[in-house]
Amino acid sequence: MYIVGMWLRAPKDGSQGVNVVIRKHPTGLPHDGDLTKIIEDPVRHEDALRYSELRPGGNRVQASLDIVLEDRDYDRAAVLRALDEFEQRELGMFVSEPLSIDMPLGEGRLRGRFTTNLGPMDPQSTRAIFSLLVSTIDRALAKNHSKLAAAA
Repeated sequence: MYIVGMWLRAPKDGSQGVNVVIRKHPTGLPHDGDLTKIIEDPVRHEDALRYSELRPGGNRVQASLDIVLEDRDYDRAAVLRALDEFEQRELGMFVSEPLSIDMPLGEGRLRGRFTTNLGPMDPQSTRAIFSLLVSTIDRALAKNHSKLAAAA
């Protein structure tokens, strides 16, 4: 499963919002462990689940949180616990970006990347953006609970 939350700014009016895309990978993720292959996969997945606060298209990405896990390891509460633990452990000090995420998730792993395009930021601002992305991803997961539970 690949989940991306993107904090966006519309170029015309400056409005902001977070859009989330969730793609299931029922046959499993690439075994070579190359996170970049999954994150930068150019193939459009017609069955992707979408949650949009801002109309897609032409927006500037201000920050993104990419999350990768095996479909069989999906559990919404476990995903949120792993992200919370990562935030508490890694975002308490000034950090360089992008930040790599590698957290235990039941029998599997939750891997990912957190990136901002806003230049160096203090820890409080970094945590606020990370929290915004996580809370919106949580809303998207809750909205699509029945479809995602079938994947696990």
